[in-house]
Amino acid sequence: MIRLNCGFVFFGCFLLAACPSNPYAHRFLTSEPANQDVLGEYKLKEIYLDLIEPGLSDRIRDFTQNSSITLHPDGNATLVDFPFFDVVNTFEYKFKGMENLKAVWEIVPAGGMSSNSGSDDYRIVYGIRFTLLDGRELFDQPSLTGDGDADGMIFTLEDGDWGQILGYSKVTGE
Repeated sequence: MIRLNCGFVFFGCFLLAACPSNPYAHRFLTSEPANQDVLGEYKLKEIYLDLIEPGLSDRIRDFTQNSSITLHPDGNATLVDFPFFDVVNTFEYKFKGMENLKAVWEIVPAGGMSSNSGSDDYRIVYGIRFTLLDGRELFDQPSLTGDGDADGMIFTLEDGDWGQILGYSKVTGE
């Protein structure tokens, strides 16, 4: 007769049912900010993109000394030396180069999260929608980060579980 440890069986079932999650989700802003709370300049500080293309993080880092996004009070945005990607397929991106872009912006719900599936603690994640003035689509709608106040934004590429991001940190308010 085989005797199974109930704790071991439970743990095994948990592992089979568990789903990976975005490794940056704990930083996402879940309280809706006012427009004046997100105004200002954001600098590119985090680049993790090597699963998209080996060595891509370092290639972009070499060009991003001045990469910034500025959200202006009139609803306009300036993206300087912004790493631009084309969406090839779902969760597949191709780096096109650094671009200077003009856009309009607005705060929008960018998704949601909970501590686990089936949980009743679902929270809306807030982000920024950029509409480029040249008519092109931006590859992602970034999630705002912060604990109460917006202190940055994260563009997620590929599947969010893979942790492939461009992370901008707020450096000045406007």
